[in-house]
Amino acid sequence: MRKLLVLGVALAFAAPGWAREDDKLALTNEDEKGLQKLEDAYVKAYNRGDAKALAALFTEDASILNSGGSVLKGRAVLEKGLAQVFAGPSKGAKLANTPLSTRVVSKDVVVTQGTARTSGGGASKEDHIFTYTKVLVRQGKHWRIAVAHFAFPTSPPADER
Repeated sequence: MRKLLVLGVALAFAAPGWAREDDKLALTNEDEKGLQKLEDAYVKAYNRGDAKALAALFTEDASILNSGGSVLKGRAVLEKGLAQVFAGPSKGAKLANTPLSTRVVSKDVVVTQGTARTSGGGASKEDHIFTYTKVLVRQGKHWRIAVAHFAFPTSPPADER
């Protein structure tokens, strides 16, 4: 059950930030709109507790390293875990994200880093803060999350100091 709680809280923090670090490979306006659409859909699905909609934002073969150190591979595994989390420890939790950086690796690959907070949910009403790093890839006309890594910060994130 702890792994599911960690997964649910960690996945809450996968929303990207679009501040550019390197304009050599700048995003187009269309790319920025597509990435924002991914973020908006992510937060909306999480806040509704919709495991299927949230998992659909990941690639079919996505790899997720949660803050508990467990690796989840594949959209189907992720959806099943999210359904359990949203029915239990993270039921009713709400997500807020603070993007810190974005790096355009290529026209089809973006790496984002930031912090996020979940509040409420389950028996524990306390807030949980995580850091995230995600690799986003373009698949056709859509951006998807291919890799996500979540961690508890060892010190308060820069935006929390």
